[in-house]
Amino acid sequence: MDINELLLTSSQSSQQFSACLWDYNTLNIHKFFKNGGMITPKCFEIIGQDYILGSEVGKPLLHVWPLNSQDHSKNIRLILPEPPSCLALCPKNVYLAVGISCKLYIWQLTSGKLLSVQQKNYQPITSIKFSSDGEYLLIGGQDGILITYNFGELISVSNNFLTQSDIGQVEPIYIKNDHSMPIRDIHVGSFGKKSRFATVSSDQTCRIYTLLDGESVLTLVFGEMLTAVIFDGPCWQLFVGKNNGDVSQFNLKSPPRMISHHIDEKESLNLERSMDLINNFTVSQIQTHDIDLSDDENSYEKENYRNEILRENKKLRTINRQLYSAALEISKKYKKQI
Repeated sequence: MDINELLLTSSQSSQQFSACLWDYNTLNIHKFFKNGGMITPKCFEIIGQDYILGSEVGKPLLHVWPLNSQDHSKNIRLILPEPPSCLALCPKNVYLAVGISCKLYIWQLTSGKLLSVQQKNYQPITSIKFSSDGEYLLIGGQDGILITYNFGELISVSNNFLTQSDIGQVEPIYIKNDHSMPIRDIHVGSFGKKSRFATVSSDQTCRIYTLLDGESVLTLVFGEMLTAVIFDGPCWQLFVGKNNGDVSQFNLKSPPRMISHHIDEKESLNLERSMDLINNFTVSQIQTHDIDLSDDENSYEKENYRNEILRENKKLRTINRQLYSAALEISKKYKKQI
């Protein structure tokens, strides 16, 4: 039985719609979501199975679309202090974390109540990610600083032992200053607090840490600025998006012995997929595709070309099986004659 999996994307280049729901196998468009303007990168989330949340570029406004409607809800509109740079929804779809300039804001979605405002970064926040169990919240900024919070402490602050100037401020579990340039993306594995996570930066490095204590596990140095990162499900393969539009794949099953490693062209599989920088990655739920989202408008043609290659490979495998079966039959007949 075929499982139909749909892909939800937003675009900064289209004036006709804000988001699009389509089948990436057949390239058929199922639905447009309109009247929300152009969506800010890293400011687009799905709330459960009911709503879509997105921020309009350059405006302190969050639009909400019901999944069964093309127009955004006029009764639900979230006003922010300033235009956001990134946002993330907790795994249980209860809390919303938003990066606005150098500050982290956390709202409870059901009530709209502002629960926490934190400021540890010196430059604007560029990426926010939750751990798979919702216990940890990771923040990356243009200053290259990575901050990891215990999310429970952020939403249940006790002010009894804080001075008046520090009320509401929570101490992070750890802060990492390993990157020398802006952090462009963060990805956290799917094993809860036992996961590892990866960060990529404009300083051409991808750094892998343990989530529990922030211990540095591996540093990979590439020859291009990196813009996006993701693991596959078991964390065996690492994919990084480069500023020139290429995607590099690195095998983590047999990592290098040194903690810092320079990547040459022979060690990684380079996929030349886009003509512009890669903004984001997502992993298919049925684990048959890794999908890259870029600024390139030729994504349809490239994906169609890739599917044609896969179909040709399947035909070749079928032909090889038929030839093998025929060879076995000939061998059996020859043995009987002997």
